[in-house]
Amino acid sequence: MKGKEGEPTNHVHVYPEDVKPPQVPLPTTTSKPLDISDLSYIISKLKECKFDPGQWEDLCLDIGLYEVTISTIRSDRNTANDCLRSCLVKWLNRVEDVDKKGGATWESLENGLINIGQKPVAE
Repeated sequence: MKGKEGEPTNHVHVYPEDVKPPQVPLPTTTSKPLDISDLSYIISKLKECKFDPGQWEDLCLDIGLYEVTISTIRSDRNTANDCLRSCLVKWLNRVEDVDKKGGATWESLENGLINIGQKPVAE
């Protein structure tokens, strides 16, 4: 590579022995944060794996939503499927204790399913 007026340029970063160059973690599929654009896919995967929407309250509590939020969802929605969808929207928006429970990731959803006795769905 040539620099100013045809002179070669040398870009070498030298770090003292006790200072390491910054490391960029490799993304993984399980820890990559999910967002609202993943909602439809998450719901379709739960259906495909035969998740019982009637267990939405236990799941939502385990993945970080507060009981007051769950009560509000319960009173505002008609069906378990509607409640599950509303719960997942809140989870994807990382409200309340979602981040303390691992954030909105496939891994934390899997852990929540296992914790409520839905290991076959989680697998």
